[in-house]
Amino acid sequence: MRLGASLSPGILIPGRAGETDRSVLASFGGAEQLLRFLRGLGAESAELRTVGPEDDPGEILGAYEALRKAGLGVTVHGRLTEGSVPFEKAYPSVLPVLERMRSRGEAPLVFTVHALSGKTGDRAELASRTRALLDLWCRDARRLGIRFALEENRTKGICDPGDSAEGVAEMLRGLPEDVCGACFDFGHHYHNVRRAGLPEERPPDPEFLRRTVHTHIHACGIRGTHMPFGPETRLPLETYLSSLRAAGYDGVLNLELSFERFGDVAPREGLRDSLRRLASASGLALPSRETEREAHNLAAARDAAEGLRAGAAFLRETGPDGFFVTDPAGYVFRAGGVRFGLDTARMGPLAEEELPAWREVLGELDFVLVTHGHEDHWDARLFRASEDLPCRWYLPEKLFPGAPEDPMFSGGRAVFLRAGERIALPGAEIRTFEGCHFSQNMGLEELQFLVAAGGRRIYFPADVRDWGLDRFPAIEEPDAMFLNMYMGRGMALAPEDTAAAEAARFAADFRPKRLYLAHVWDGSREPGDIWTWTHCGQVMDALEALLPGVPVTPLRLFSRHFF
Repeated sequence: MRLGASLSPGILIPGRAGETDRSVLASFGGAEQLLRFLRGLGAESAELRTVGPEDDPGEILGAYEALRKAGLGVTVHGRLTEGSVPFEKAYPSVLPVLERMRSRGEAPLVFTVHALSGKTGDRAELASRTRALLDLWCRDARRLGIRFALEENRTKGICDPGDSAEGVAEMLRGLPEDVCGACFDFGHHYHNVRRAGLPEERPPDPEFLRRTVHTHIHACGIRGTHMPFGPETRLPLETYLSSLRAAGYDGVLNLELSFERFGDVAPREGLRDSLRRLASASGLALPSRETEREAHNLAAARDAAEGLRAGAAFLRETGPDGFFVTDPAGYVFRAGGVRFGLDTARMGPLAEEELPAWREVLGELDFVLVTHGHEDHWDARLFRASEDLPCRWYLPEKLFPGAPEDPMFSGGRAVFLRAGERIALPGAEIRTFEGCHFSQNMGLEELQFLVAAGGRRIYFPADVRDWGLDRFPAIEEPDAMFLNMYMGRGMALAPEDTAAAEAARFAADFRPKRLYLAHVWDGSREPGDIWTWTHCGQVMDALEALLPGVPVTPLRLFSRHFF
């Protein structure tokens, strides 16, 4: 078995996206990033839901090609048409897809439909018409390379002969099994057995399960069916999966969610948590990056307190100037007698155990600079926990528009900065610049910093989402530059070929004397957003000709470095 997920064709076809599609695309940063997100969570297939006979064949072929380019198999949710018309004439919209799949030697296209139904009518007559049309469509199925799946629909007060597994099995009886089977919709079946007063975990009858060639999987809750898995939704997932496995099913476990029913759950989180739940319940192995991430997080949590105390000890030493890595993109520096931190502000999974160690670090600092408000750069808990320490915090003004009235910022420990400021401090000077943490209309306001201390100029561009140089300050030859790795949202598992070259050109333009690659192995991120040593190597390869002789160092958590 393998994981899959349903997607609206509007998500993949330019200009066709509806309001919900646009919202989903915005949350992922575009269709390409969404598909990479799915691949990163182990999905191997995607269902186009729903494709109608009237849809443009070229557009549907384009959607199919986009899925295949992302490494995903393709299934289709369509519908039965009225009248006794062969499939080739009834459904021109998918014919180019079928032709392309045959030319590539791909397996038959699974095409899911519901039985014919109506607000009124005779169930037996609708069942007979459904069976007759499927029988007609099956005659050319082998030649076309298609396999039909008749879905168990949910009971909803209309005349529908397919609103039970038994009804679907009866309509399939006698139809050729190699080209026509059932679609086991977990959420619909759960709805139906509950409505009939039957045990919630009762699986479909054995004949239905034996004929199952596709699945639709979603939870049920207050908003109905097609909801993500979560604390407010229900589905006997393990029981249904067990019944399928016992029947010998080896197809797609297709997650069929309706994003408009997510309520307060964000699309990324709902899709992520549901795919994880499905993978866990089915016993499917998570992607290797997911396994690596879990191991990394365990090690980081285990070593956090000890690592942070090593950072505090580093600050107390009187050796050469340098810095200590406290976070994937957070550091503490000693430079010419000045002790400061940048984005040194995230408590990990063992928050209470780490707090005393964090206080040791913050107690050694003169000030902390914060670039922006994402959780891997700023943690208000640490700010509150350090109120009795002399450390001053320099924060982006745009991040805290209500700061003057917020009691958390009383006492003068926080200084709010705008882009274009120059702050003179004992032994140090801070210059601020507008950040560039935006791509595809997504991102967050932030500040860049240039810090002069100990006779060195240290440049922090912060999180960069667009490597274009037009919005960056004309800073030449800083003594050190910290480049936060980024090669496209959701693209860590399959970065664009040009991403490393673009990052390298960006860094080389500033001609730094030393370059540090940061934001690496951030275990709080999804697999598709975790930048690793491999990505650092790609950037370093691209830098070889651009910055010959310049030291380039990827940064490991809890490591110390000297200028």
